[in-house]
Amino acid sequence: MLKNIRTLGKTYSNHLIAVPLLIWIGLLLLPGQYLGDNYMIRNTYMLQVLPVIGWLCLGLGLICRSIKYLIFGLLFIFAFWVTMGLGYLILGA
Repeated sequence: MLKNIRTLGKTYSNHLIAVPLLIWIGLLLLPGQYLGDNYMIRNTYMLQVLPVIGWLCLGLGLICRSIKYLIFGLLFIFAFWVTMGLGYLILGA
């Protein structure tokens, strides 16, 4: 079972990381009028969906022994706070 998970993780590693990463970047770049003016869709995705994907990436990183999954897993778990920190760095507030 673990051998099958390892081969799956090694075969599709770029896809498993790129899809949530592209959705996250898309949420950051889309104007607020498409996501609702109160940022509900963006915040819900960053606070509820990306952390679950992050925990799955962490588990996959431990099974596959891949540092790439571990780094992106932590990044997805703290996606909301990383986004807020980058926003403060860019805006200089």
